[in-house]
Amino acid sequence: MKYHFIGIGGVGMSALARILHEKGYKVSGSDLSKTYVTKELEEIGIHVFYNQVKENISTDQIIVYSTAIKPSNPEWLAAEKNVKMHRSELLEELLSEKKAILVVGAHGKTTTTTLFTYILKEGGSDPSFVIGGFSESLERKNGKLGAGNYFIAEGDESDGSFLRADPEGAIVTNVDFDHLDFWKSEEALLEAYQTFIKRIKRRDLLFYYCEDPFLSSWKVSGVSYGFSQKADLRASNLRFRGGKQYFTIDFQGKTYIDIEINLLGRHNVLNGLACFGMAISLGVKEDVIRIALSSFKGVKRRLEWKGCLNGAYIYDDYAHHPEEIEATLSALKQAFNNERKIAVFQPHRYTRLKDLMNEFATEKIWKDSDELIVTDIYSAGEEKIEGVTIEAFLEKLEKKATYVPREKIVHFLQNRISSGDLVVTLGAGDITAVSSELIV
Repeated sequence: MKYHFIGIGGVGMSALARILHEKGYKVSGSDLSKTYVTKELEEIGIHVFYNQVKENISTDQIIVYSTAIKPSNPEWLAAEKNVKMHRSELLEELLSEKKAILVVGAHGKTTTTTLFTYILKEGGSDPSFVIGGFSESLERKNGKLGAGNYFIAEGDESDGSFLRADPEGAIVTNVDFDHLDFWKSEEALLEAYQTFIKRIKRRDLLFYYCEDPFLSSWKVSGVSYGFSQKADLRASNLRFRGGKQYFTIDFQGKTYIDIEINLLGRHNVLNGLACFGMAISLGVKEDVIRIALSSFKGVKRRLEWKGCLNGAYIYDDYAHHPEEIEATLSALKQAFNNERKIAVFQPHRYTRLKDLMNEFATEKIWKDSDELIVTDIYSAGEEKIEGVTIEAFLEKLEKKATYVPREKIVHFLQNRISSGDLVVTLGAGDITAVSSELIV
């Protein structure tokens, strides 16, 4: 059987391609640019075309595509008679072969999925996984076919594909309004989360954040986690020392003291807490979980330290939603209280900025930054929307900010930052390249 991926360089698509290759299928794919991801696929024997033309398609291939592929794509048009599978259909098929554990939520999915996979790996379970990011802790692989019984994956709410899954268990990190361009209404998005929760097979393996206003109001039948005294799985006595966080866990009548996690931010304590509870419930030994939490190397583009320039610390983060930005800046404030913190923000997608303009503009999102720089909107292939402009955003923004065109940011920062400063680039677009360009 042959598979061809249109847009194989995407983080989700490449993970699936890797797994099919490991299952012994003939896999090819196309993308418009050569990246670290496509180079890795080529190195393991997957043929990658760096164009998208009809000649790449043969009638004996199953075509795998994502929601991002447009009907005008030349390969899509050439595959008129081929069997086609949306990437979520393929993932559903792969998940059905194992005991699936999904991580869903508006924020924290990738870090939580990666951390939990790492814990199971360290415990000898050899899980299969599909993750929307890369970590040194998993040898920078975003997908793998493991020999174990479990398949760990992110549940994607952006296009409704998480509703295809029928998982054994799940971690629900939170619920928030995003991807409304797909859902069309907040009510439809909330209903989708509730439908997903009802599909979980084992309620003792459904972990949900009980301090989320939506999850708490739904009276979910599962295991609640958080800092609240009412949580079934509770974190307390949170301390920060030497670049790491320490806390106490209470769960199932036991107290676990001095849990150490090698990540910044209160939100990452919650991610670690959920992973701890799920791992204990699956029989992973306490000492294995402790060591994994303390040795985890994080995920690329999730509060990733990139290096120093003129004595300033440079960080990069994927945060592109108001809640994510607030959590990232709060984590940096906690770790670097005395340093001047310069946030460099690139809005991602016209539709997101349109839907969340008021939330992005509030002072509380940016309160832990000392200086805010805003650059041009990264379209991610979207058409411009009338009235959704950087000028409109800056006019609404409650915090004083400086606009700098994308092509001038590196030069601007080189002349702006000094020893002891902390710079963090924020956004899901090409803003990530700024940190690397600064420290070359």
